[in-house]
Amino acid sequence: MAAADINNPPRTKLPFFDITFRNLEDGQYEAPSDYNQVSRQLTPILGSNDALLKAFGTFVLAVSDLEDAAFTAHVGSERLLVTAKAAGINEQQRSFSSDKITISSSTLTNTITDGLLDFEIQIIGPESASKVPNQLSSTLVLAVCPNEKGDRADLQLFVDVRNGHAESTSHLLELAARYLAPEPATISDSSLKKAEPFSCRQNGPPTMISRPPLLKSDLKLYKNEEECPALFHSAFERRAAESPDNSCIEYIADASGKIEKWTFGEIHTLAENLMKELHILETNIAWNKPFNGQRIVPLYLPGCPQLYAGYMGIMKAGAAFCPLPLDAPPERVQVILEDIEAPVVLGLGSDPFPGLAIDTAEPHIAEFLRNITWVDMANLSAWRADKPVESVAPTQPREPKEEDLAYILYTSGSTGKPKGVLISHISGCCAIGGHDEAFPHLAVGPELRWLQFAMPTFDLSLIEIFVTMGNAGTLCVAERSLMLTDIERTIKLFQANTIFTVPSLATLLRPSKVPSLTTLVVGGELLNKYTIDNFSYDSPRGPGEPVRHLINIYGPTEATMAVATEESAVTTRGSIIGDCLRCAGIIIVDPNSDELIETPSPLTGELAIIGPQVGFGYLNRPKETNAAFKDGSHLGLGPVYKTGDRSRIVWTADGKPKVEILGRLSMEQVKLNGRRVELSEIESSVAKSELVREVATVVLGKAQLVAYLSLADTSDSAEAREAAIADCRDVANRTMPGWMRPSDYTVLAELPRTASGKVDRKMLQKWAQAAFGVSTPIPAPEVAKVPVDFTSEDSVRELILKTITSIIGESAASNDATTPLYTWGIDSLQGMRLLQTLREYEVEGLGLNDVMVGNSLNALTKRAIELHASKGAEPEVEMDDGPIEIEDEEELLFLPLNAKLKHFEAECRQQCVKGLDIPAEDIEHVLPSTGMQTRMVAFFQECVDEIGLTKPYIEHFPYKVPQIFEFDRFETAVLAVLNEHDAFRTITCPVQHPLTPFAQVVLNKGSPRATLPVVRITCSTYDERPNSLWNKTIAQAQNSASETLDLEHPGAVVTFIYDETREHCVMVWSLFHMIYDGISLQVLRREIARAYSDPSSVAAIAAKCPKGG
Repeated sequence: MAAADINNPPRTKLPFFDITFRNLEDGQYEAPSDYNQVSRQLTPILGSNDALLKAFGTFVLAVSDLEDAAFTAHVGSERLLVTAKAAGINEQQRSFSSDKITISSSTLTNTITDGLLDFEIQIIGPESASKVPNQLSSTLVLAVCPNEKGDRADLQLFVDVRNGHAESTSHLLELAARYLAPEPATISDSSLKKAEPFSCRQNGPPTMISRPPLLKSDLKLYKNEEECPALFHSAFERRAAESPDNSCIEYIADASGKIEKWTFGEIHTLAENLMKELHILETNIAWNKPFNGQRIVPLYLPGCPQLYAGYMGIMKAGAAFCPLPLDAPPERVQVILEDIEAPVVLGLGSDPFPGLAIDTAEPHIAEFLRNITWVDMANLSAWRADKPVESVAPTQPREPKEEDLAYILYTSGSTGKPKGVLISHISGCCAIGGHDEAFPHLAVGPELRWLQFAMPTFDLSLIEIFVTMGNAGTLCVAERSLMLTDIERTIKLFQANTIFTVPSLATLLRPSKVPSLTTLVVGGELLNKYTIDNFSYDSPRGPGEPVRHLINIYGPTEATMAVATEESAVTTRGSIIGDCLRCAGIIIVDPNSDELIETPSPLTGELAIIGPQVGFGYLNRPKETNAAFKDGSHLGLGPVYKTGDRSRIVWTADGKPKVEILGRLSMEQVKLNGRRVELSEIESSVAKSELVREVATVVLGKAQLVAYLSLADTSDSAEAREAAIADCRDVANRTMPGWMRPSDYTVLAELPRTASGKVDRKMLQKWAQAAFGVSTPIPAPEVAKVPVDFTSEDSVRELILKTITSIIGESAASNDATTPLYTWGIDSLQGMRLLQTLREYEVEGLGLNDVMVGNSLNALTKRAIELHASKGAEPEVEMDDGPIEIEDEEELLFLPLNAKLKHFEAECRQQCVKGLDIPAEDIEHVLPSTGMQTRMVAFFQECVDEIGLTKPYIEHFPYKVPQIFEFDRFETAVLAVLNEHDAFRTITCPVQHPLTPFAQVVLNKGSPRATLPVVRITCSTYDERPNSLWNKTIAQAQNSASETLDLEHPGAVVTFIYDETREHCVMVWSLFHMIYDGISLQVLRREIARAYSDPSSVAAIAAKCPKGG
């Protein structure tokens, strides 16, 4: 055995197998003081000490994920330093054999630097008087006590408790035993206890379910999952049928901030109309069915009401939807349309493909796009104007099935073209139901206000849309440039309480600036510490601030949105993705095997996904489908998707396994701003330039892409280099969206190669880091020291430059002030941070396009000065609060929702003042009753006034208050919450108006009639037996409340019944059904519990109560 280098051993650390965040850069080391200890007896082992050291070295390499490692060894009285090497081990199929590694050892005469080596083995021979290991000092110590024969041993493993739960120690011991054992064929004694390492699985069969979990909104409709139809659009349809007048979408189209409201009924009507129009299109246009007899309908739309209605209408028609990228050049759009064989595209407006530079595209591409039938979602039949259209009988469209395709989304492809991921209805429902279960705190009904921020081509946008609509919430969305320019302002305008974003963008959110935001869902990249510290449920918060929830989600498009979630605590590592959804399972497999070979726990491997969320594969891509989608039936798993992500199992403090993501296995596929991309697709696109011979790209940070070129012209002249770079930029602009284009190009004579002949990306990355550096941002206080004089161009330019420098680093100072800012390496996220910082200095009005679309530093400076000057010169605009004039009643029905409400209030307020005989100042709002409420009121009047029956629609909810409660405090919490909701200050009045015959009149808190009836009763005895005085008192309280309730007073009575000792209390909640449903009761229960546990939260409840109850 060769000698090891004692003076320079490779740093070898034991991973942490828990979920706790640590600052590993503080340089401090503390020796272990406590250990988890496990043991096993009669373990088969290799027959010599050298073989055991080599086997332990293989174990160390595997656990540490290194190709070059070191450990200490005690063999009898001798102390050794042993190094182990296994070149290329990460590219080989995993083996427990130590044949492919080499070890070297040297006798240790001095002390190894503290914290440098974590692994130690002690071989305690049979001749030793003690079988107890020597003094423990390393993080992991394996004690091997062979028997006299030397073919088996007792093993003891000691692991520092700080490195994980005892469960991880058990897994490590089984793993070590397997490495130390001979090959199974050489073990002759079958009675010997063989090591069987634990597999890395989470939520495999039989715990994984195959039917979608019920949404919270469907729990009242279905007994179990089997009864509920698993069509992706069906939950929306149920909500539209239940509450057609409820707000479904709120939309801001421009900088005015005016909110346009769409009800569930309006979205459903548009979807129905689209379904019928698609039937006409199918009859009149040659339209192929590229997948299982289904057509695929593309949409060229941003986030807007028409997009969401388009999704629903397409699925109702039995087709599948496919959102097209709005930031891609014409060639990429053409490639997708050809792949899905779609002659039709849905959009908005009469001009096809707004913003797409068709006129500058290649002639054949421009001709292809101009021949597409453009269907305007605002005028569905307009496409027929210049086409002969056959009349179509009103037949029933193809009924979609659960196994049908619901949608197709395009991701980056290794061949240079994007590939379409195929997802079924049942897979989509499994994902949405699973996420709804994983967000138990999320409100149901109008209280859920989710800002739809992800782009339509990002599959996680579907979580935003379908969880919200499926639970009768309100989806809030604004024109994209408005959201990107000032995301915090957008959240405040909508009073949104939930948002999804990538973690890097979440760093732009400041809790104090978005008080309404209580749930932040993040995914797409590693969760950063800033977001964890500011939005976790246990993060520090000021008085009255709500508890926030930070949910980290993980999953590839191929497995339907996301498959695992983790609610992060302040101490949680951002790489922890947590637990699988109930319809998904995770196994960790050998990344270097084409077979599905499970990786033993707790080693790292490739994360693979199982279950009904796994998609069908890629459209028209059998080779790529076969490479990524595997048949796991031999393991009892069904379809399996291999993600290409490195992962492992870790454990919580109470021993529960969690999944941790450790990045990509290969540098071939990376994440850019949270979006997965194949570098080979970028390279194939750039290589279309005839001036280059070879292209390779690497990523710096999360967003900067650098390309290295070798030229077809071998003269290596400056002119040839400049021409090649210019041509590559032009090709990239024509073939790829902006976020995929390299920001810099470097010409090399030859690209570096590995020993196997592949391009050496690691070497290129080192060169890129040396050439472009790593950003070293100036601390934010440095920017604050710059005084700003808006009359001085130099002063404003200095502010902007200082701000840019604080974001991208010192390299900004050397850039030319006349070149476009995007050439400085500024990406969209950095542009958003620039705008956010400049707004702190009253530089307002700049949009993200001002930064990203061609402006230089000088141009941006002039623009900022112009905006600042115009801001001071603008006169105040008077708001038009006058009534809306209409020609006839039918015209009213076609007005937007907010216009209808305004007209109703203007026409009916005075009627209510007279009808109720109350002062006008007592009325806060006058709202139309919904269709359901109108029927209830009419029947209530008929029963009471005409027939003389018992009052209908009054329900009573007795609640036995736990004895451990403080009754006075509970009563205070109940009344505080009820007093903050408009619904309990709402009365009904008949009116004359075309929308409805009844008005809901919301009274001001100071109105005498708004006082909620509260009754307190003391019963002389407490006795829960039937017919006892106690139970009769409760029944009488309900009868009395029913007598009290009428339409001209608030629709609730609260009764508190105490025994004489005040040791027992029952609260009876008597409610007129018009003012509540099952969802609002859940909300009230949560708010009362919060107000009881934290009385200061009552102010927060008041702040977030929506108008109208």
